[in-house]
Amino acid sequence: MVINLTGEINESMLSLLVDTLKDYTMNDKPLARVMLNSGGGDVMVADAICDLIEDIQVPLVAYKQISSAALYLFMKCNTERSITKNTFGVYHRSSMSVPTNEDGTIKHGAKSTIEAIQKVDTDNALQEEWMEMTSKERSQVYDYDGDLGLDTARLNMMLQNSIDSNYSKVEEETNIREMLKVATALLENVDTTCKKMDIRDKRRKKGTEKKLKEVKKVA
Repeated sequence: MVINLTGEINESMLSLLVDTLKDYTMNDKPLARVMLNSGGGDVMVADAICDLIEDIQVPLVAYKQISSAALYLFMKCNTERSITKNTFGVYHRSSMSVPTNEDGTIKHGAKSTIEAIQKVDTDNALQEEWMEMTSKERSQVYDYDGDLGLDTARLNMMLQNSIDSNYSKVEEETNIREMLKVATALLENVDTTCKKMDIRDKRRKKGTEKKLKEVKKVA
C-alpha cells in the first residue's frame, strides 16, 4: 500500500494519514512507502506528520515538489528517504501566527506556539547548513523575503547532509553514553574503596580500644 500525501500540509492531510494508518494497522496491510508532493502549509502539522512516519519507519519519497513546510517535513524526518527525478523545492522564511490581545501582548496559552516557532527556527538553521547556503542566498531569503529555488541535485545534497548529520548525532550520543559508563564505573570503584577504608578504620579503632582495655586491666 502507498500513502500519497499531496497538496497543502494541513489538518486534513494529517487526518488522512491517521485514518490510512489505522486501516493499515487493523487489516495488517503491507505499507510500502509514503509519497510527498506539496507546496507547503502548517509547520506544526508537518511536525505531527513527521512523528507518525518516524514511529512506523516507513520510507518517505519526495516527488514533483517539496517546498516550504514540505521541505521542512522531508528533511527533518528521520526515516528512509529518497527523491525522484525532476523534483524541486523552495526554501523561504517560516511564518506562524501567534494569538495576541488587543494591546499586542501574547495571549495566555500561546506558550506552545512560541516553543514551536523556536523549534522551527532551530530546524531551519539546520536546513541552511545542509543546503550550504551562501551569504548571497541568505540575504535573498532574509533581507528581501525572497524564495530560494532548489533543484533535484541541491535537494539530494541536502538529504545526504541531513543523513550524515543524523549519523554524527547517533555517534555523539553513543560516545556520551560510553563516557557515562566509564564515569559511573570510576565512581563505583571510588565508593567501594571508601567503604573498604571505612571498614579498615573501624577495625583499627576496635583493635586500639581492645588494647587500651587490656592495658587498663594490667594496670
